[in-house]
Amino acid sequence: MPGEEAGGPAPEGGGQAFTERVGRRVVRETGAETLVTGVIAQRGDRVQVQASVVRGSDLGTVWTLGPDQASAAAPTPALDAIRERVLEAVG
Repeated sequence: MPGEEAGGPAPEGGGQAFTERVGRRVVRETGAETLVTGVIAQRGDRVQVQASVVRGSDLGTVWTLGPDQASAAAPTPALDAIRERVLEAVG
């Protein structure tokens, strides 16, 4: 099923991994037609950022964007690149 393994283990920092159950709850509570999920992972001295645009109706992945990478000391370029690509995808 979509999203079953998408989030993996619960992220550090108190966030909640994206699972089908979480996706359905967000759609139910907000009425969202589109969800954007993402992962930011530090790998050594690099940060990797990836996002997915997901249909609210069936939690099917519409687009996967990234991964983009940047220095862990200066991750803003990777975050900005993914943000711009998400806005273009859902815009």
